[in-house]
Amino acid sequence: MMKVSKQSSVNISSETKSQFESILSAHLPESKLVDQFQRHKRKLRISLTDRCNFKCSYCMPDHPSWLAKQDILSFEELYRFCEVMIKLGITQIRLTGGEPLMRKGLVNFIYTLNTLRPLGLQRVSMTTNAYYLEKYAVELKQAGLDDLNISLDSIDPDTFFKMTQKTLTPVLKGIEAAKAANIPIKLNCVLVYGENHQEILSLTEWAYQNDFELRFIEYMPLDQPEHWKREKVVVEDDIINILSPHFRIDKLERNNNPTLSLVEAHQHYLAQDVLSEIALPLFTQSAVDGYALKSEDILAGITVFELVGEIRAGIEEDVQIESGQCVRIFTGGKLPDSADTVARQEIVSKLDSRISLNQALNKGTDIRYQGEELSIGTILAKQGQYLKSGLVASLSMAGVKEVS
Repeated sequence: MMKVSKQSSVNISSETKSQFESILSAHLPESKLVDQFQRHKRKLRISLTDRCNFKCSYCMPDHPSWLAKQDILSFEELYRFCEVMIKLGITQIRLTGGEPLMRKGLVNFIYTLNTLRPLGLQRVSMTTNAYYLEKYAVELKQAGLDDLNISLDSIDPDTFFKMTQKTLTPVLKGIEAAKAANIPIKLNCVLVYGENHQEILSLTEWAYQNDFELRFIEYMPLDQPEHWKREKVVVEDDIINILSPHFRIDKLERNNNPTLSLVEAHQHYLAQDVLSEIALPLFTQSAVDGYALKSEDILAGITVFELVGEIRAGIEEDVQIESGQCVRIFTGGKLPDSADTVARQEIVSKLDSRISLNQALNKGTDIRYQGEELSIGTILAKQGQYLKSGLVASLSMAGVKEVS
């Protein structure tokens, strides 16, 4: 998340309003709706229809099939459902689709929802593509709609048409009508590399000039997972790099992403990069079965070594060697601090409690150093990656237990 600004403002921001609402919510009885992370839920999202007049390239399936009208809850049924949910602690309702303005009777439904405010309802919001908004903006305001989220992926007519198969003009008129009706507006833009990523700056400047809050949303495999490609994702750092020469950017740390165990996170998308918290190998160890010794002894011409101990993998052994000594060591065994070379058993002759080295060796031969394969802080998986079984297994092997 990031905050973009060019100058100070004396207006009460939407963030401040949200803080006021949070304070009000704090004085309400605790919600009885509690999720697996023990969070009390106060927001409800209702999809009024699955139909949409746009054919967004990242969203709409190639061959969409719509629900039959008899399979969709009536407004009367939805009202009764909302009443129950508000009594359980819901304070904010968001109406979405598809495109909610395609469902007849929407304005009257919003008016009816507002009769639930004495029960604890504080806010009625809607997400729309704004194509039909010009016609309904005033009525929506009069019915009691509190705010709008408007999907706007481009302000270039050609780009907009390519992405939605619709013309841009009705959308811009709808936005202007909502603004004139004094409905607070937030803009949502899904960025797709190769389609609208080149408009990050122009869209931001347009939103800033018109005093709209703009949020960039990461391209995700929604209803078209077979078309999703990782290389089309535009990540937060890319956006910041484009905007920072023109705006002051305040990057805000994420602190509300749920943490899941690897098992629970299977078949989810990562909200944050996964960084290694350990080094692999965990310690400097032998790469073969052989004998640990000092390379300086080899340089001094010593070829016969006294055998003074044994180190097996997985067993802590405090064994140290002096000049002319060696220790039997197995693959994965922790190398003594006093040794720096391993002679594999194939080049050694055993002589009772001694060994004879049959060839010269360089310092570090057949040793795996701590952190050689993986260092602390290495990115193991990137934000947005899908946690398939193979990736979960790899992360587990790297010592990862939880992800966000």
